[in-house]
This record gives sequence, structure tokens and C-alpha cells, in this order.
Amino acid sequence: MNGSSILSSGTINHGVASSNLAGHTINFRKGSIMKILYLHGLGSGAGSNTARQLANYFANDDVEILAPELPVMPIDAFNFILELQKTEQPNIVIGTSLGGFYARYLHGPLKILINPAMLPTDIVKAVGYGTYSFLKPRQSGEQTYTINDTFVSQLQEIADIQDAFIDDEMLAETFALFGTKDTVVSNYAIFKSIYRDYQAKLIDAEHRLTNENIEHELIPLIDSLRDRCV
Repeated sequence: MNGSSILSSGTINHGVASSNLAGHTINFRKGSIMKILYLHGLGSGAGSNTARQLANYFANDDVEILAPELPVMPIDAFNFILELQKTEQPNIVIGTSLGGFYARYLHGPLKILINPAMLPTDIVKAVGYGTYSFLKPRQSGEQTYTINDTFVSQLQEIADIQDAFIDDEMLAETFALFGTKDTVVSNYAIFKSIYRDYQAKLIDAEHRLTNENIEHELIPLIDSLRDRCV
């Protein structure tokens, strides 16, 4: 199990220390009525541009945006997300790229996947093996992360276990946006083979959403789901 243990759907491995990450979550408007948990992609961190744009849009609304800095290693990251889901009980989880890979395995909240990784091998195809600098400063102080066999095998382990827990309810809870100009991962066809056609939308975007994409595509999708969060 690569030194870490995991998790059945909705279960936390309390052997994974995540309490030290509590200070690495940015909370916008704590105590609001609706909670949105945003899971960043590979190499990013807390308070990414997407999370901040959502916070700006919902600044005068009863919406709380949770934007944690995820651990690098997949099993640690997924256990941390499960624990955060248990304590915060978000209404909507939004995941970009690798964050989308994690998000689709969460049971309960509505999920919006943005150009999600759908297969463990997507990360290797996107960036390859090696050591890389983070795209933005990490609150943990980490400077680099490494994609290696252990990283990929942990993603595979998550998929092997969690695929068994995907049911019709989880399928109905999941929506996705796919950029037509995304050259990093392209999983529109895979998504449509699993989920219903209306749950996926092609948009004029690259892998990372621009502020315009967020305003005209992501936010309207969130607004369309709000009645289901009551």
C-alpha cells in the first residue's frame, strides 16, 4: 500500500496526519449557508485563481468557499479531502484536473469537474515523470513535487478501491466542463461513456479556466445547482 493506507468511500484513515494542514485552507465567508469546496490541480495550492474568483463573485451572497492546499501524495490528499468533507459537509465540490479525479469519488455533495483527470495514467501523459516546481507558493513551504511510480500507483489504488463505490446516486451528482482547447487532458468521451450527456459541457477554454470562463460557464452551472443544495 506504498506506506499509506486508504479509505473506503466516506471512511477516514486516522493514521494519516492531516491536522497540520488545517492552517492551509483558505475560508471565504465562514458560516455561510452554502459551502463550496474547491480542489486544486496538480502543482497548485490553496486559494488558486478559480477559488478567488468564486469568492469575489459570491462575496455578497451566503456562500462559503473552502480552498485547501492538498497534500502532494495521492493517498494523503484523498484522506485529507474525506476528512474535510466529513467536518465541513460542503454542498458542492469543484475539482480541477487532478482535483477532479479526487472529487468524482466523493459521495454526497454535488460535484463539478473541470477538465478532470479520469485515469491514473492521465498525470503521466500530461507532465511525465520527474520533479517539478509548484505553480504557486505553497503554504507548507514545499518547493517541488515528484511524479514517480509511487505517485501513479497511489492514484491507481484510489481508483481500484473507489470505483466499486460509484453508484447511480453518485453518477447523478456529477457534472463537468471540458475545454475544447485543453491540450493537457482530454476526457470528454470517457466522461460521457460513464455519465449522462447533459452532465457534460464543452466550453471554449484551455486546461485552466480564465476569469471569463469562470464568469460565463462555471458560475452559471453553480447557480443552476443551488436549488439542489437546500
